[in-house]
Amino acid sequence: MSQILYNYPGMKEVVGQMQTQATSLDALGGNVEAEQAALGAAWQGPTGMTVNQWIAQWNAALQETITGLRGMATAYDDNTNQMMGRDAHQGAKWG
Repeated sequence: MSQILYNYPGMKEVVGQMQTQATSLDALGGNVEAEQAALGAAWQGPTGMTVNQWIAQWNAALQETITGLRGMATAYDDNTNQMMGRDAHQGAKWG
């Protein structure tokens, strides 16, 4: 029977990277919103309504992406912690 070894520090580093990416996307969204305000104000009539609808869809999709990425980071972190705990328990049991 073979043994599977996990690199827990590396796995925890991935969690940090995922959280950093979510924060970067959130900051990027703030920069985009400033441009969107100028763009939305410049268009009027049916085109303006279309632009504003697109902006709303973009913002909603970006927030869903950020929320999803943070959720994945949390789930990955929780699973890693459970695996580390289980391995520590088994290691203590078997010496």
